[in-house]
Amino acid sequence: MKIKNLKLKIIRQIKQTKIQLAIIAFLTFLSYSNIFQNEFVIDDRTFFLEWEMLQDLGNLPKLFTAEGLPANTSHIGYRPVRTSLMAFAYQFFGEHPFGYHLLSILIHLANTLFFYLIVKNISKLRFLPFITALLFALHPIHTEAVTFITASFDSMGITFLLGSFLLYLKYTLKKSTIFLFFSIFFSTLAFFTYEATLILPFLIITYDLLFRKKELSKFLSKTSLIYLGYFVPLLIYLYVRLFLVHITTRNSALGDNGYFTFLVMIKAFIKYIYLLIFPLNLSLEPRVEGGIYAHIERADLNRILANQSFFDVNNLFYLLVIVSLIFLVFRFYRSLPLISFSLTWFFLTFLPFANILQTGVIMQERYIYLASFAFCLMLAWLFITFLNRYKKNKLINTFLLIVLTTMLLSYVWKVHARNKDWRDDIALNKSISDSSPYNYLQHYNLGVRYSQKGLYNEASRAYLKSISANPNFWAAHFNLGNTYTTLGFKEKAIEEYKKAFELNPTYQPAKERLESLYRNENSKEE
Repeated sequence: MKIKNLKLKIIRQIKQTKIQLAIIAFLTFLSYSNIFQNEFVIDDRTFFLEWEMLQDLGNLPKLFTAEGLPANTSHIGYRPVRTSLMAFAYQFFGEHPFGYHLLSILIHLANTLFFYLIVKNISKLRFLPFITALLFALHPIHTEAVTFITASFDSMGITFLLGSFLLYLKYTLKKSTIFLFFSIFFSTLAFFTYEATLILPFLIITYDLLFRKKELSKFLSKTSLIYLGYFVPLLIYLYVRLFLVHITTRNSALGDNGYFTFLVMIKAFIKYIYLLIFPLNLSLEPRVEGGIYAHIERADLNRILANQSFFDVNNLFYLLVIVSLIFLVFRFYRSLPLISFSLTWFFLTFLPFANILQTGVIMQERYIYLASFAFCLMLAWLFITFLNRYKKNKLINTFLLIVLTTMLLSYVWKVHARNKDWRDDIALNKSISDSSPYNYLQHYNLGVRYSQKGLYNEASRAYLKSISANPNFWAAHFNLGNTYTTLGFKEKAIEEYKKAFELNPTYQPAKERLESLYRNENSKEE
């Protein structure tokens, strides 16, 4: 009797919103508690250590122009609100990573809270907001969006998007124009923070089509005017970006034609789903089927895809999965609008990263941050549906709770472990190299990092791995020659410089280093 009363008391406590949010916050901080000692890595250095314009708030107006882009990261697009927020953050935290990491966790928690409130507004299923938010807060695929400081400022754009979406939900329920005004205001901030948020008006329309069918039929003309309130700032953003600042796409096309892009993106779409279900081999350089890496050289991609056909069994299977998911959107339109909403959300938020407008990158884990909400919502819905269906069966109930608890604890462990990969540049590059054994570029990049730190023995091993993966990669031969020169292995250095010059006869430094070594050898003989 006492055990039963204790169980009921615990359930009553967990039903409280404040208790649920406290659990989410505690587990999130626990998962990311080991990032505070992590250093600036890759783009963090460019923005917070090297870009002087960011360090003076007097430069804020310039951040809204083309002048406000770092010289070596012009591919980042037009995100003036994001760079302005970076400038303000620099005033608080300077060149100390701790504060930025704390901010990134708070941004992630804010997004989790918004998802919690959104689910609470669109579904009456008890515990659905709580479990959805828990899954989102702790999912290991989000480590890149949270632990990578620069990426966390992209997540601020998602915070504005979610705030705007939630305020629109409040407007539809309370009919107060103040909610609509601030919803449009936050949508504008979102657009100028992160291009991926341009999908917001279509998310709002999706919500209306699925959850407000009767109202829409009565007030279609009024609703259309409301939609215009979101499309106007979107069009203003595009006009400023394209015609005033003159920034078009972020990079060149993935392959020689749209057909190649289509082939590789259906592989990426399926890989995202796989990583959401099995977040195991996480990497900044994910690999899709066919040996295609996220930052693959265009020539290598063309060579791989040229040998593939649309009618390959794997490609047809991937396409069948995608078509089946689209079919489910329409199948559950009336009976299960929550599932249709989740699937549509996933597809729409994937589109900005589908290389319709070229980004030059096939996939990154942080790109699925917003779309992963749909996965977490559907998974939570499945769990609660089964729990309710078998609520009288204690054995099944216990089993389901054990499965959920085990999954969440494994998420916490995986996030904690993955954070260590972001400790510094060498740890990050080593984790990429270890997870990409056939990626010659990543072994090469690790060698460069080791060389910069004066770890020449480790650098030589990394360059040798790069050459093993691609014997015709001249840059690895050249850098290995430099490393051997530093280590005093002159004969080995000569062989590597010869190979580098043979592979790239236009690269004069290889020829000059070779001649220099020969002169030194001759002078010793004399």
